[in-house]
Amino acid sequence: MRRTVKKVIAGTIVMMMAAVIMFSVFFIAAEADHDCEGEECHICATIKICDGILRQAGGAKALAVTCAVAIFIMIAAVLPHEDQLAKETPVSSKVQLND
Repeated sequence: MRRTVKKVIAGTIVMMMAAVIMFSVFFIAAEADHDCEGEECHICATIKICDGILRQAGGAKALAVTCAVAIFIMIAAVLPHEDQLAKETPVSSKVQLND
């Protein structure tokens, strides 16, 4: 039971890290050509924060590894339960129920 909780927490943290990294990349790409307001530009300050996040995470390599790990965790979570997802039912077998 404890291992399952730890796996869920680790998976959640990985997904959150991947989301932060991906949103940082998307924000920088979207706001790269913004109209700067000068020294106190809020967008420039946010871009600097996103750049710092990407530098601490290792840039594109960390994004690729984080996404790969997140995909692996999702696949590992679904595969053991695959038989339950495709369970045969009377409707799928086209069984006619008589009263």
